[in-house]
Amino acid sequence: MNEEEDMRLAGMTPEISRRTLVMLRGLAGLEPPEQVPEEAMVVADAVLAQYGTDGLRVLVMTLAAWATAQIENVAELSGRRREPTWCVGDRRERREARCRASRPRRDPKDTA
Repeated sequence: MNEEEDMRLAGMTPEISRRTLVMLRGLAGLEPPEQVPEEAMVVADAVLAQYGTDGLRVLVMTLAAWATAQIENVAELSGRRREPTWCVGDRRERREARCRASRPRRDPKDTA
């Protein structure tokens, strides 16, 4: 990001972060669970209408931050390591190489 873009996104971040938190609190325990994506789309549509695609970008960044924090919390509480379980994406070869490099090495003598 350049400085102009960074400042533009920073200006809308507090409000979109607030909306994200309100949305996540409202989605927790929502029944039936099929309503979760519908309610999330309502928020996304409202952000798009008010802030345009930059607002959607901030919404995605905010959601990614929340998701990452929760994964880290679960990993810490459960005693698990935070590591990728699979690697997918547009740059598949590089990601697969990073994924292979991050996997624990197995001793070939170990049959378990």
